[in-house]
Amino acid sequence: MNIIFPIIEHDIVSDVTCYKLAMLLKDMGHNCYRYILDLKDAKQSNIEAVKKIFIERPYDIAIIPNHVRAEFGGAIPDSIRVFTWIQDMCDVFHIPLIKDIWNKSNDIMFGYTLECSYSGYNTDRLSEFPMPITIENSNINVKRDKDFVFVGNKGGIVHDLFYKHIIPEYPEINIEKMQDFIIRLFQYYDDSNIINHCTILKQFSEGAFDNIHFKNNKDEYHFWMMFMFWRVNDAICRQTVLKWLVDAKKDLNIFGDKWQDNSVFRNNYRGYLQDRRQLSEVYRAHKYALHINSMGCFHSRPFEILCSGAMPLVYSKDKVEHKEFNSEEYIKTQDAYMMFALDQMINRKKHENPEIISKLRDFMPYCKVFSSKEELLEIN
Repeated sequence: MNIIFPIIEHDIVSDVTCYKLAMLLKDMGHNCYRYILDLKDAKQSNIEAVKKIFIERPYDIAIIPNHVRAEFGGAIPDSIRVFTWIQDMCDVFHIPLIKDIWNKSNDIMFGYTLECSYSGYNTDRLSEFPMPITIENSNINVKRDKDFVFVGNKGGIVHDLFYKHIIPEYPEINIEKMQDFIIRLFQYYDDSNIINHCTILKQFSEGAFDNIHFKNNKDEYHFWMMFMFWRVNDAICRQTVLKWLVDAKKDLNIFGDKWQDNSVFRNNYRGYLQDRRQLSEVYRAHKYALHINSMGCFHSRPFEILCSGAMPLVYSKDKVEHKEFNSEEYIKTQDAYMMFALDQMINRKKHENPEIISKLRDFMPYCKVFSSKEELLEIN
């Protein structure tokens, strides 16, 4: 099989994580190619450029992170199967027309497909898939001369999110209530609480956004789930926890987006990591790496930390029995399962192995969990 990975130029995360899949597919005997698409925010004006890449070589499969065939306006030939790798539940998957077009196709979605299975997508062509770990070799003997590190985004001023994304779209929003909500949510997190579900966040808002006139159910879902929960709530969760370390004058380095624009974290900002080699080097230089996620759900980041030999620090109210992590065993199990799952998808077979998927996603037993400011600051 000839398999192409069309990568959107500004999506560095997709480029990094597709690397692992390509290596596994090459080990299986397939020819893999990467092609950088400079589409930015104007996909339709670049359709001819997209068409060109599929004319140059006779590809059989296109693996595209977070994008489906319909987004490329007919540029991808019907003879090519599109595998959409869902790394995040992006807005496009909630568009009814996109879902209907996909259901009529013969394409496949894999990755974080659980929400798609609840949203009317054809489950026969959905496959759960663990996120590939791109850090291959652990090295626990390196000198770790730094204490804490966090790698992630959402470091900007939370008020700015509303003024940029919400107020222009919903001018009827009550600014005073909005500002009060932000202050209360920051204080709630500073008191060592967590909001881990959209419904709880909506209740916490105490009707601050009841006067917004949503166009339809999808519009309301987008506001509460995609914006309020995943962007605002998660940003406040991350910023509050990191501020505990900043205020305590702990040795903390932060990598990611927008932290340099926030005066609270500007002195701790160390740049934006461009590839997996930099990520590996950063983790190996630190004793502890924070994984801060308000929902506490699966992500590849704790396993990348573990495979580097550092200890993931996870903010959670759930306590679990600690286990020792064996990076060699984990990577061996991961690679074997992924090769099996990819082979099943390519050969149009349905694979299901919930037990192995659960094992590859359950990071909590291997992490150091803290549930409050006091517990975090006690870590040496």
